[in-house]
Amino acid sequence: MYYVDRMKKISIITLSAVLLFVAGCHKVQEEPVQEKELVETTTDMPQLITVTSGDIKVAEYYDGEINPSMQVLQFPRKGNFLEYKVLLGETVKKGQVVAVTKPECKQEIEDLNEHLEELRKDYNNQVTSYDLQIATNGWQAGQFRKIIVAMSPDMKGFDDVCISFELLLAEGEKIEVQKKQYMEKAEKEIAFQEAKLARLEAKNESNIIVAPQDGTIAYLADLKVGDPIGVNSYPVVLADTKRSLVQCEYIPAPDMEEVKFVYGVKDGKEYEMRYLPDEKGADTYTFFEVASPDESICFGEDIKVVMVTESKENVLILPTGCIRNDSGEDYVYCDVNGEKEAVTIEIGMSDEINTEILSGLEEGDIVYASN
Repeated sequence: MYYVDRMKKISIITLSAVLLFVAGCHKVQEEPVQEKELVETTTDMPQLITVTSGDIKVAEYYDGEINPSMQVLQFPRKGNFLEYKVLLGETVKKGQVVAVTKPECKQEIEDLNEHLEELRKDYNNQVTSYDLQIATNGWQAGQFRKIIVAMSPDMKGFDDVCISFELLLAEGEKIEVQKKQYMEKAEKEIAFQEAKLARLEAKNESNIIVAPQDGTIAYLADLKVGDPIGVNSYPVVLADTKRSLVQCEYIPAPDMEEVKFVYGVKDGKEYEMRYLPDEKGADTYTFFEVASPDESICFGEDIKVVMVTESKENVLILPTGCIRNDSGEDYVYCDVNGEKEAVTIEIGMSDEINTEILSGLEEGDIVYASN
């Protein structure tokens, strides 16, 4: 499509030029004498150029295309596709849920919930059993205490009753220790499994795609419920229409290090741009971002990318075509009091149009063009 559009533009320009030429031909036929006099007068006049001060830069030029910033979105974990929450072309807000998967850990969560339910049930039953044993032991010990209080030490069987009482107290203490040890161990196990379940549930709930910023849904993969989703799959593309990116042919990173600044030119207007080395696809294309786009920056249109490698401001410049070279020496023909005089000059940097004059000329000097 890019090349078709370019060919259309070239065809239109060519057709316009032909029409203008034909119109010009008709005009010459209508006023042949006046046009001939103008040509003869112009041809006979010497072509003179005035040395001026100006800016000069060395740059490379690339054809670029303006597009919105595209961000490829993916699920954080593998699972099975469940549903899209948006439609293609829909505008979304930052934080909005875009797509959801059915996580693979669902069965694991269900099994862990059952296991925790059994642990808690066993815990409650075991603690209840210990409490019953402790209560029974306490009641028995209380009965023996009453008997001991009612008996005198010299009565027959008093010593046996005291021994049984002491054994009951010891047994009660033993049960208390067993209960405490069991509770500590069981509670640690339950807490561990609960933490594991919380992690799984958080993992389950987070396996969604959320819009990282405002934008428009530019692509949705053709997925059905239950389709497997890997961590390297990219089912959604979000276009950030607030950012205008320029894509051009690949430029190696070392070459970009030599560039002082970059700007774009569209419809005769310059736009500041910045290099985006980390943009996705930067190993195939080179991307720039338009710093302050206006209404003329439209997606899908062309823009000329200008990468300046060297520049100078307010220096003497002269059209390159005026400069001659003989045996490695640069010189120009100056107009000195109406006479044509050769002047040796020293030149500096040069672009495709102008050349910097380091010495030999001054601003305001009149120089003959090469032709």
